[in-house]
Amino acid sequence: MGAGGLRTLLSPRAIRWAGILLSALSLVALVALLGRMDWREVIQPLGGAKVGWLLGAVAVALAVEVAKTARWQLLLGVRPTTLPALLGVVFTARILNALVPLRAGDVWRVASATRGEGRPFLAAGGSVVVEKLLDGAALGGASMVLLWSVGLSSLLALGACVGLVAAVALAPVVGRHLRARQRVRRWLAALAYLRDWRVLTGAVALTLVALGFSLLVNLLVLYALGLPVTLTAGLVMLLAGYAVGLVPSGPAQIGVFELAVAAPLAAVGLAMPNAVTAALGLHLVLLAMLALGGLLALPLGLQSRTVRPSAGDRSLVKSGRVE
Repeated sequence: MGAGGLRTLLSPRAIRWAGILLSALSLVALVALLGRMDWREVIQPLGGAKVGWLLGAVAVALAVEVAKTARWQLLLGVRPTTLPALLGVVFTARILNALVPLRAGDVWRVASATRGEGRPFLAAGGSVVVEKLLDGAALGGASMVLLWSVGLSSLLALGACVGLVAAVALAPVVGRHLRARQRVRRWLAALAYLRDWRVLTGAVALTLVALGFSLLVNLLVLYALGLPVTLTAGLVMLLAGYAVGLVPSGPAQIGVFELAVAAPLAAVGLAMPNAVTAALGLHLVLLAMLALGGLLALPLGLQSRTVRPSAGDRSLVKSGRVE
């Protein structure tokens, strides 16, 4: 396949149609799966769910977004008073991510911080990249805990050794390649304020807080539905929920989310009807959180229209190190 064919396959329209097709196939598979089991086993826990605990899960899911927004505020290098406006941007971005494939909300966040909030493009884009790196590292740690908990300690040790050897072997090559890139040097200059250990420590701490809250959401959903509350099940739901966000799908990930969460839950020992129930319950909680976040986005955005650079950022701009 030539370069033109590859660009066609990766075009927004092609990705959108791929997401719609994947959602349709997932819905068909989900309906077929429900047809092979007693659907009452799926619906009964939902009908008898503890509503108060589900509402608590929605509240904790909102707390996850607040923690992530506070982390973004740190990584952007702006004052804490900008947090409400950034939270409004984040809620809008979450809705876009749910409606449009391939993380359109992240593009919206960078554009909002750059054009609407007066942040340098490299700093705004770099803050999102650092976020993804922190999330990836935290989820990697959660994956190791999950592998250990299901008895795959030998596989975990082997994978860690292979990763360590590969990192040591490739580090000099990658380092030389990066140093030769003028563009990378500009990115590093734009993110120079991240060298402050207090910023990085705060960002890591908020990443762990958000991860802990996300895990708590899953455990609250399991408890509210009367399903077994285990760390393994909570971690599986956490990892599957993040992973499905990387897959193009139709609006709200309907069907795709349920299959992506239910399948690994069944693989770690939960009965398939209960696994589907847990996936449905978690999806409803997250959609409720998105709805509330959407309602809050406008008043939060109106509260503060301008995010001003910190003193460190202003010095970078004046010195000409940031374009």
